[in-house]
Amino acid sequence: MAVAGSAPATANSAGADSDASKVVSEVIGEVTDVLVQVGQSVRAGQALVRIDPRDAALADTAAKLQIDAARAELASAEADFKRYTDLRDKSFISQAEWERRAAAIASARANFEASVDRLGLYTARATRDATVVVVSIRKGQSVGSGQPLVRLRLNAPSQDLDAMASAGSIGKGMRVPLTAIVGGDSVMRIESAGEGFLVKRVAVRIGEADDRFARIDAGLGMGDRVVAVGAHLLTDGQAVRLAPQGQ
Repeated sequence: MAVAGSAPATANSAGADSDASKVVSEVIGEVTDVLVQVGQSVRAGQALVRIDPRDAALADTAAKLQIDAARAELASAEADFKRYTDLRDKSFISQAEWERRAAAIASARANFEASVDRLGLYTARATRDATVVVVSIRKGQSVGSGQPLVRLRLNAPSQDLDAMASAGSIGKGMRVPLTAIVGGDSVMRIESAGEGFLVKRVAVRIGEADDRFARIDAGLGMGDRVVAVGAHLLTDGQAVRLAPQGQ
């Protein structure tokens, strides 16, 4: 399986050289969340910084309340999942039951990311597995379009990275980033359309998941490609372009 980004859905980074990447803001606004720190390892698709692009004086209080509520709901779901993981480790629940719970938390995380975008926050994400080497902003800071947010040192390609960046094949058990999951049970598959590409929403069965990736157990075939980041921003049948490899 190859996973490719679409024009509006890829993360926001510009590579300075072969092993470094500078993540910049594409909006003017206020930093609401800095989700990483120097020295932290991040995975492709992982959220790094969130920005509220709206004028603070005109901020939509209702939207902020909805974001806070969604964040609290996710935190509760993650606490429950940790409890089930502890029970699994002590053999109090089966592996199958734990995997069912893992699929549920993957869905909850994907829905939270979709809610954040839908309510107006801008999220800068990593496009490659990397290590954070510089964090240039802080929560509450105002930033401009093009302003550096985070600098990453790119990791050597891994199996997951290869799957996301280059043509390949998918088989049962291939993992995709949570940002590829739409509505908790679907992905946006990339299909050829004349000289271009479009996306088609297809249902999948999700297996084991962690805080960044979910395993696809059914629904995709050998050689299928899906949108890795920002899939929830696309609509069925929408035309897309593939992000250049290595970005």
